[in-house]
Amino acid sequence: MKKIFLRSRRNASGRDTTPAELDLSFYRCWYNDLASLSDARLVMHWRKEGPEEGRHPNLNALLQKEHLDPANLPEDFAPETYVALNPDIKTSLPSSYHATYHYLKTGAAHGRPFRFDWQFYVDAYPDLAHLKSREEAIQHWLQQGRQDGRFPSLDDFLSSLGVTRRVLPSQLTLDEIHRLNPDEHFPNFFTALKEIATQIPVRKLSISDDAATNANFYLQLALHQERIESRSRADELYQLSLHFAPTALAHEHLGNLAVNRHELHQAVAHYQHALKLGSRSEWVPQNLAHALSKVHQFDKAVEVLIAATATQSNLDLLSDKLDDVLYNYWYTQEQVFNCLAISHERNALIETSEAATKFVADAYARFFTAYSIQRKLSTPIRSNRVLIIGTFDLPQCLRYRIEQKVEQLELAGYQATAANYRDHDQCDELVNFHDVVIFYRVPASIRTIRTIERTRALGKITFYDIDDLLIDPVSPPPIESFGGQVSLQVYANLTKDTAVFRAAATLCDFAISSTKPLLDKLSELVRYRTGFLHRNALDDIILKSTKAAINSSGYINIFYGSGTLAHNSDFIDIALPAINKLLQNYPKARLVTIGHLKLPSQFLKKHGHQVVQFHSVLEPKSYLNFLSSVDINLAVLHDDVINDCKSEIKWMEAAYFGIPSVMSKTKNYVDTIDHGVTGFLATNPEEWYEYLEKLTVDASLRKQMGVAAQKHIQSTYMPETLSENIVNFIDSAVRQHSEI
Repeated sequence: MKKIFLRSRRNASGRDTTPAELDLSFYRCWYNDLASLSDARLVMHWRKEGPEEGRHPNLNALLQKEHLDPANLPEDFAPETYVALNPDIKTSLPSSYHATYHYLKTGAAHGRPFRFDWQFYVDAYPDLAHLKSREEAIQHWLQQGRQDGRFPSLDDFLSSLGVTRRVLPSQLTLDEIHRLNPDEHFPNFFTALKEIATQIPVRKLSISDDAATNANFYLQLALHQERIESRSRADELYQLSLHFAPTALAHEHLGNLAVNRHELHQAVAHYQHALKLGSRSEWVPQNLAHALSKVHQFDKAVEVLIAATATQSNLDLLSDKLDDVLYNYWYTQEQVFNCLAISHERNALIETSEAATKFVADAYARFFTAYSIQRKLSTPIRSNRVLIIGTFDLPQCLRYRIEQKVEQLELAGYQATAANYRDHDQCDELVNFHDVVIFYRVPASIRTIRTIERTRALGKITFYDIDDLLIDPVSPPPIESFGGQVSLQVYANLTKDTAVFRAAATLCDFAISSTKPLLDKLSELVRYRTGFLHRNALDDIILKSTKAAINSSGYINIFYGSGTLAHNSDFIDIALPAINKLLQNYPKARLVTIGHLKLPSQFLKKHGHQVVQFHSVLEPKSYLNFLSSVDINLAVLHDDVINDCKSEIKWMEAAYFGIPSVMSKTKNYVDTIDHGVTGFLATNPEEWYEYLEKLTVDASLRKQMGVAAQKHIQSTYMPETLSENIVNFIDSAVRQHSEI
């Protein structure tokens, strides 16, 4: 067959004058209009006209032009046999070149027959002994044998079983089969092979003295049965293969079949046997890990995948499977989280979430360590390339803890990038280009944990930043403090959030927070037990705001803004008694509120003409414009550990416009306010009334306190000041990190 690809290059005189690329026989046979030309004329035609006319000099050139691969031609392909077995196309195949081209172009795809062993055909079917020639045998097969399901050759029979001659011993004969299986008697070689391959019941028939050869024969038969989805027969043949010799491949596929039957423990056992037998299949550790995770043996599943990094080349597949295993693990743990949150078992919830987070983090850390591509930085930390990964869900949080940091870092000439933690792929990509990564208000979840551990595995520095006490079992505050504005399910989710925020913090190297009380608590959680204070600051939004026109309404507007649902009871319990008395005593005093505040109906009935409420939360520019027009600002918080950690944003924003504030005496306000100078700090209803009354009746005091507060924030809260602060603490963290 292969000779049709050899080029005839000699003319009648025997001298080689033909161009190297020209096959004279092909050129003459393929192009009918050139059939009568002599060799010399053919050469001349090719040189002068062939290429211009788009003719091909040889069969290989034709096949290449049509994107057909000669390697796809079977070794035993014979053009004349192909033509004989396909009489419907005989007239269109005048030469071996045409037959070969036709087979590669369409014949193979259409399953046209191309081989015929007439001696096999007659021997395999004793009723055909009367056929005396190859031609008679071919005609019989074409006219009747094919319809009867008879095989034209041993290779076709083996092909129907999904195997080739290579699985048979080269010297296998009928006598040899009888010797190997003395209790059997077969009339001919074909019947013997057919019975061995399709034996029912199974009798452990052999084709060789070599156990491995027998095992491989049945293994190949089983693989074919599995491919055609005859799973029970495949299972039987795999087992028969193991009767001769143990092989990793048989155990691997028995494991696959067990998974399909949902017999996961059996699947685990087969995959483990495959590994013990030295399987190098990339699927065995993945399938074993999958089966282990389905029976909740997550720790063993992780061990399998980490061990596989030493032998497997496709580490991305292992990484994907590790993700799947850990997602399944996390899903089971989240159900426990839900139960503990609903049951108000906060300490148990925190312990469980931290244990689950540690399991996932350790799995990723070990995997990335073993993952040779993930290598630690060999160059010094580039502290001027900072990535902030955080939540974009809350506009005020986005502004104060993400966008402000970007602005401050850029002021220092740093490259700063912000990414939504929900965009996991983008976060993972950006980590590659930044050496300092700040995780802001992100919960522990599989992808978040993965990103943090990958960042650390690369030798980069991680910070955890949060601006509320969402990391302590005291959070959230009692449900009644929300004034009926949250459902039980929302409250349970808030309880879970505390646990997963806290768990995420434990993975990062350093802490950042906006208040000292909060920073003290957060620093206890991070790896290096070190934190950095970075207060909320003035930014472009507020710095470009202008103070509204002087209040000419005749009212003294006392302002309260609430952007969250959690402080309704704070206001009602602490400030409202004093305000109730103030409005009663001073008809020109007026309460103005924006946001989430539900006032008692009795209070509104009594003072409705002195109350203005906007229940929607305004966007920053509108809010600041409104704030700039009021006379007195309020920041009302219960005296508890949660509110001790609240930042001074309300005071700072009012102070920018020179507006005085009365605030609850929380730890953070004590740290930041000069009582009586830059603001009033009240601890009880009497003090609230006293300070509100002073500011209501004394315009000069309002101005004096407002100006003092304004000067203080202009020296302490400007972007340039905070820019210097963030650069300093990043440098400090880099130094500490390099020493560890």
